[in-house]
Amino acid sequence: MINGSPGFFSIKDKIMSKNVVKAIPIQSVNGSLITTSYQLFDADGLPEACFYLKILNDCDKDILISYDGTNDNDVALDNTTVNNKIEINVQQGSRPNNNVCLFPKGQKIYVKGSGGTSGTVYLIAYYQI
Repeated sequence: MINGSPGFFSIKDKIMSKNVVKAIPIQSVNGSLITTSYQLFDADGLPEACFYLKILNDCDKDILISYDGTNDNDVALDNTTVNNKIEINVQQGSRPNNNVCLFPKGQKIYVKGSGGTSGTVYLIAYYQI
């Protein structure tokens, strides 16, 4: 097709990122299922390589976060505090892909706690297409 005509796409258009940010569907773990053993948010892990994660703890007890199911990597305080969320942004600058740090597609994220909690823990994440 002639450059500029309707339906024309250059090679650059086909291979270059469009800098569009999308959210994955919210994942959650019911607080009553949280025990002293790690529970997965989703058995398949993240559906896309994400540059931003937010974990909200709406439970009545603190929870621990793990990225390998073995080690405690972070803590989300209970919902009685102002700091009941964990925000992890692995990008710098004004655009998501200025750096290439991403949580990989399939990354599994686990939670555990003291058990018997009420509420829900949410995982919110964003990726670029």
